[in-house]
Amino acid sequence: MKSVNLFDIKKALGVLLLVWGVLLAGAVAEVMAGEHPCPEVECPPPPTDVLACPHSAIYHWDKIIFIIVDRPVAAHFNLPYRSELDIKVLDDPTTVADIKEKVWRFLLNMPGNPTTPPPPGDFRRFIRIVDVDYAISGCYGRWSNQWLAQ
Repeated sequence: MKSVNLFDIKKALGVLLLVWGVLLAGAVAEVMAGEHPCPEVECPPPPTDVLACPHSAIYHWDKIIFIIVDRPVAAHFNLPYRSELDIKVLDDPTTVADIKEKVWRFLLNMPGNPTTPPPPGDFRRFIRIVDVDYAISGCYGRWSNQWLAQ
């Protein structure tokens, strides 16, 4: 029985990896050149009448994660004290936003809010911002429906 040299196995694997790399590079080059390697998959052409959302149809949303660090304020709004909470608010991406004020205005305008005023003091001390997690822009109305209909 002949023994197999470990060097020969490594050499064969190296050649196999080299061939695989060349084939993969060719497929990537075809895709980048616009030729799809799988001809049975066809993408519809993009619509020509609408190429982008108009500025008036784009909305920007922020998700703000915050903690109420004042027990009377948390009790006033019937929210947990020192617990991470989040809100999603509409934003104007062309202006600088006061995040704590956005959270405070949201809390004051929540449905089912008490009619009594919140405890006195600077609201900035009552709120700790943990993160502004993400912002989303969306195209709404007839613009998005045209994309979906095609």
